[in-house]
Amino acid sequence: SRQTCRKAHNTLEPAECSAISVPRHQQVLPDMKTLLFVDVDGILNVAVRDPGCAPAVFSDENLKLARQMVGQGNPLADRISSVADRNIAAFQEEGTYEKFVSDPGSLCDLLVGRLARLIEAKGRCSRIILASFWRRPQHVERRRLLESRLTAHLGRPFSFDDHTSFREETGAACRISTIGDYIEDYCQRQQGSHKRKLRVLVVDDFGVTALRGLTCEGKTPIDSVVDAERYLLSRAGDGTGVLVRIIHTFEEFTAESGMQVSIGCGLRLDHLNRALQFLGKGSPLNETLIEDEFSKEHEDVKCCGIWANSRITPFFSRFIRGSVRRQPDQVEVLSWSGD
Repeated sequence: SRQTCRKAHNTLEPAECSAISVPRHQQVLPDMKTLLFVDVDGILNVAVRDPGCAPAVFSDENLKLARQMVGQGNPLADRISSVADRNIAAFQEEGTYEKFVSDPGSLCDLLVGRLARLIEAKGRCSRIILASFWRRPQHVERRRLLESRLTAHLGRPFSFDDHTSFREETGAACRISTIGDYIEDYCQRQQGSHKRKLRVLVVDDFGVTALRGLTCEGKTPIDSVVDAERYLLSRAGDGTGVLVRIIHTFEEFTAESGMQVSIGCGLRLDHLNRALQFLGKGSPLNETLIEDEFSKEHEDVKCCGIWANSRITPFFSRFIRGSVRRQPDQVEVLSWSGD
């Protein structure tokens, strides 16, 4: 079934899009403004989908508990363990996802450092926009924690420039639509050269969700990252001079047991490289920038005069003692009893 998100207010009709090829050197202009939309869960930590429940945080504590229960008929424990063992060499990384376990603050410092690298690369004329559920008033302490961690990595005071609206989001389609609302409002308020030179970079796992079978505003089908990019492009008016890329930090794989596993995989190096390439910067962390076929496919797409390149619900407390209990709007901490 197709997940649908309908808007509660009127917006401009999306512009019609057609794709044509443009030279790569035309894609990055040095005086562009940049809007960087940042999610947290599934970006600065790894989130493991638990069907029927909120995603589970891939923390050191949860991993230890999962290791104790693996093979005992607990699907979540098996999924967490399989994520820890998954080799990520194919994604320009060394080792396994275990390197991305998060601390008690639900953040992986390695991944926070990578986001800091991206923030440094975005240019002077930019706006960093928090799109995560961490933007909501009840999560102000979590937001402050994140800003303090980014301050430490950047070596200068940091705070988010803005956040997307507090509208209710019931899934990936609503997250995409919320970001579209921001882009539309921004472009309507900016005129002339400001509107004509704009980069939009979205880093999001969209709630550990594959971008397929979605519908934005009840009429725009989303079945790929490119579809989502084209939708965001359509929200920028005629889109002239607007560049868009979505970095979708999502992976699904089959574990050795045959179980299907879906994760918000964090800001891996392949994602960071692609984002830095979009911003026209060099390769990160002394790693070699590798262009795979996926990134090449997204290099030379232009929609409506716009070059296109190319979430996770709040965690819940869950205590497993043969049953599951949820407490909304809390960081998820999994605890398995020893009995």
